[in-house]
Amino acid sequence: MTMKHISALAALLLSCLPAAAQEKATAVRCNAAAVYDTAVVGTTKLVNAPQIGDIYVCGFMFGSAASSSAIRMGLTYSTPGVFTTNTLDNHPLVTGAAQVPVTPAFTITSPTIVANDTSSAYRGLHVPAGFQLNVTTSVATGTVQALIYYFTQSP
Repeated sequence: MTMKHISALAALLLSCLPAAAQEKATAVRCNAAAVYDTAVVGTTKLVNAPQIGDIYVCGFMFGSAASSSAIRMGLTYSTPGVFTTNTLDNHPLVTGAAQVPVTPAFTITSPTIVANDTSSAYRGLHVPAGFQLNVTTSVATGTVQALIYYFTQSP
């Protein structure tokens, strides 16, 4: 083996090793889930603003039961707002708080599952500290469902 071959082999072996930043990276894994199942239109709180830290959304699923028209549905966040309780499932409706999108508003025709990202690890959907996670729907002509997997720190 020549020195040229040894150098090439060493370079190849070194390129297979993880970089220092990759070695130390730790995946954020989900530790909770929120369920939404109602025909209420508007913005509904799913996850309270944590006492410490942020909310990291790992995955989600949006679906719809029978409906006469398309429904738009997405995740948003806001400061804790003024709440009224809807009578269908006791989730608090959010009023008086500006909504910041976390996901696009997906159009759901029924019966179907339109948005499905059920990762068990955080991949970029984030709610900053001091804010709550909400679901926002646009049309109440049928029942919509959502399952959201997320991570928050425990105090």
